[in-house]
Amino acid sequence: MRGILVVVAALAVATAAPAAPAPRIVPGTPLRISLPSGWQVVDHATALRLIHAVGTLNPQLASFVSLLAQKGSLLKLVAVDVHSAGGFATNVNVVAERAPLSSLDANVALELATVRQVAHPIGLKQSGTTVAGMKAISVTYEAKFNEPSGPTLVAQRQLYFQSGSTLYVLTLTTLPSQRAHYARTFAGILASLTFAQ
Repeated sequence: MRGILVVVAALAVATAAPAAPAPRIVPGTPLRISLPSGWQVVDHATALRLIHAVGTLNPQLASFVSLLAQKGSLLKLVAVDVHSAGGFATNVNVVAERAPLSSLDANVALELATVRQVAHPIGLKQSGTTVAGMKAISVTYEAKFNEPSGPTLVAQRQLYFQSGSTLYVLTLTTLPSQRAHYARTFAGILASLTFAQ
């Protein structure tokens, strides 16, 4: 899963068009999320339909499609702002995996060891928060990724939370210069998270 998080993190950033949120279930999970209408949403079913056209897609979207089309992918959903700037699309993605340990803190420590090793984060900060009414850990950092257009510095916010034996990682990615522009959009996405009964 840690490799997927890093690959997915490498694929994002742009400008947000304010729009009414569109609620949906994250496929294969009881997690509900509301995403801005106008953002392109890709899940496993969508990826299977798009996989044959992967060569004609935006390189970032093509990478998401390739990951999501894999059977048993831990990556459950990606939503990309289609109003991209500079060839890089701001996005949100959700990963769900069986938690290797029972403690959220211990699971996050395992994840962050890989993030530090692969992404070489700049200014990593970790804090406690609440997501969907449960304990969560928020991690923010910047990292450089090699994009088709060249090395790109991105701003990441990852929310780690656990329900039963499932560890969820919600990642919000944009350019550092777009962080303030997307603050309200990202806050709305986080506030929308709930679990279906």
